[in-house]
Amino acid sequence: MPPKYAVLSPIKHNGEKVMPGGTVEMSEKAAAKVSPGVLGNVVTAAPANDRVNINTADAAALAVAIDGVGDDVAAAIVTYRTEHGPFAALDDLAKVKGIGKATVQKHREGLTV
Repeated sequence: MPPKYAVLSPIKHNGEKVMPGGTVEMSEKAAAKVSPGVLGNVVTAAPANDRVNINTADAAALAVAIDGVGDDVAAAIVTYRTEHGPFAALDDLAKVKGIGKATVQKHREGLTV
């Protein structure tokens, strides 16, 4: 599987526009041809013993950490957090449209506030 890069500026990839905070998968060779400042570092999943803080992680990190959550829902988590303040508990993540209680429960061990 090719590396997943954080998107820093809008980019069109595989016929779709990807906004900042999203991620794209592409070969290193293809990424090298993208204009400087458009792509960030390679995004990787956190090691098993490291939890992702839902109050500080960017959308790209959240999309990787929460299996099944795409770029749009990950961006919605960041937007919700910006508009409503930090999450007081992991269960508050279910208040974000696109995140259900089952998703929170499934990823509880890999997330923190």
